[in-house]
Amino acid sequence: AEYMGEVCLGMLLFPDAFITATRQTVARAFTWSLENLELSLALGSAGATDDKGFNVHGLTLEGAVFEGGRMRIPADVAETSDLPPSRLTWVQKETASKIKQDGKARMAFPLYLNGARTTVLCQIHFEVDEKVPSYVWYERGVCLVAWKGE
Repeated sequence: AEYMGEVCLGMLLFPDAFITATRQTVARAFTWSLENLELSLALGSAGATDDKGFNVHGLTLEGAVFEGGRMRIPADVAETSDLPPSRLTWVQKETASKIKQDGKARMAFPLYLNGARTTVLCQIHFEVDEKVPSYVWYERGVCLVAWKGE
């Protein structure tokens, strides 16, 4: 596949349409069912050229930090942190469930268009700290934001 650069989802006129189009493209290319796909984020993996995803920049994480390949909630978390250029990849749900069976905890978090949190673009799956109960992630309001509006 040809490297197409990075996309700033928050700067697109219809970012949700872009995400849907990438999902349909991957499903068609690999003859996978649309319902069987979920979006996974690999931080710092921008520049990869497989046909299963796209490179993004400009995402902001709110309510948690991403360290050692997974999200965790430290005692002194900053309200927001800018994420490095990364790769959003469509994976089959069976693949994601195999990861879960390997003892790695995964959760889905919303990707909002902006900090107002009124428009959800999609859900993105992350590996999380298995010691933190799932309700804590929800109480903290952990999410990703595509555009900070600066």
